[in-house]
Amino acid sequence: MTINGISATGRPRKFDEATAVHDATMVFWRHGYEATTSAMLTAGTGLNPSSLYNTFRSKHGLFLAALEHYNQMLSERLLPLTQGRDGLADIEKFLRQLRQAMQGKSAIQGCLMANTLGEGIAGNADVSLHTTTYEQRIHSAFRIALERAVSLGEVDASAPEPASRILVSAMIGALVTNRNKLLGIDEHFTETLMAMLGRWSNSPGVT
Repeated sequence: MTINGISATGRPRKFDEATAVHDATMVFWRHGYEATTSAMLTAGTGLNPSSLYNTFRSKHGLFLAALEHYNQMLSERLLPLTQGRDGLADIEKFLRQLRQAMQGKSAIQGCLMANTLGEGIAGNADVSLHTTTYEQRIHSAFRIALERAVSLGEVDASAPEPASRILVSAMIGALVTNRNKLLGIDEHFTETLMAMLGRWSNSPGVT
C-alpha cells in the first residue's frame, strides 16, 4: 500500500534519521522531486518503507527534510565567502570550486535547490520557504565577501548589494543549465563574472 507517496508495507525498524535524510537528499538531488518514486527512496536509503513513512509521514515530508539538510550542507560550501580573509580572491576561489564540482561524469548535475525551482513543487509554500532561504544565504555570503573587498580597497562601497545579486542570478542560472545539459558552466564562467566585478573596481589591477 502506498500512502502519500511512500509505500507503507512491511515491519518498521530503527535507523539513524540523519543518515536517512542525507541518503534521501541524494536521491531527490539526482532525480528531482516529481521523478523520485517510493522504490527509489527505499533503495537509496536502504530502509523499510514503513520506517520512512512512520518518521516523515509522506514523500513531501521527506523532501522538506532533504531541503533543510541541503541548506545545512550549504554552510560548508560557502565558507570561502563567509570566512575568507580576502575579498575578490575569495569570490574567485568559490566560483572556481563551484565550476569544478559541477564537472565530471560522477558529479550530480546542478544543485537540488536550483533544480527544485524548475519543478511544479516550487510553488508549495513550505518548499518555497527553503528555496528562498537558499537564495538569501548565497546572497548574504557574496555580500560578506564583497564587503571585505570594499574594506581592502578593491571595489567601491556601492558594489556589495548589486554585485551580490548579479552573482546569485548568474550562479543559479548556470546550475540550472548545467542540470539540463544545455550549456553547462562555461570554461570562462569565473573569468566573466570577475571581469563584471571590475566595473566597481578601485584597483588598476582589477578589470
